[in-house]
Amino acid sequence: MPRLFFSRRAERQLQRLPGEVRMHLETHLENLTLLLGSAVPLGQVLARLERNEEGFVTTVEGMRLSFALDTVLRVILVHCISPVETPPAPEVPDLHGAQPAT
Repeated sequence: MPRLFFSRRAERQLQRLPGEVRMHLETHLENLTLLLGSAVPLGQVLARLERNEEGFVTTVEGMRLSFALDTVLRVILVHCISPVETPPAPEVPDLHGAQPAT
């Protein structure tokens, strides 16, 4: 079964989160670890994970987890936990005092 490690940065980020969010993240990572250690072919698991320039990314409870996976050493290293950036809502024009179209 793969082992789960956190970088110092990710550990600090995790500890700053509210308990309930932290619990969801830890449970998600434990489930990912179990899945990677299961009989499911690794290629199928990796094909379902979102990739970025540093490895893989997953989103849980509004938080983005960035991690690397070493299949030889059977290690998952979480290196960053950050809030999901949501794009700003589009501006809605103020309709007060607007004239109807003719």
